[in-house]
Amino acid sequence: MQGLLRRTRSESVPNQTNSLDPLDGLAATRHRSSFGAIAQLTSGLSPATLAQSYSDWLTHLLGSPGKQLQLAAKGGRKIMRFADYAMRSASPGRPIADNMSSAWFVGTNSLVL
Repeated sequence: MQGLLRRTRSESVPNQTNSLDPLDGLAATRHRSSFGAIAQLTSGLSPATLAQSYSDWLTHLLGSPGKQLQLAAKGGRKIMRFADYAMRSASPGRPIADNMSSAWFVGTNSLVL
């Protein structure tokens, strides 16, 4: 009859302090911390799920040449905006802080396309 009794959680889990290998505790700590870091990075989502979602999105994008053209044009405009901003910020005679503060307002310069 004693074999049918349930064990408590403390009885079923082996004691970590009686381990023969001193690196077991370090390995377990590194294991938990790496999984914790992955969970923070992925907001708790499975990395496999994220990879599957990305590949699904990429497959649909590869089959849409119109959307590819649209995204390429948008990227080109953004690169030109950034280049314009960088040239204006690097102009001699004006501090960079003055140029940066004017970039936040729409219509005060040619940053918005």
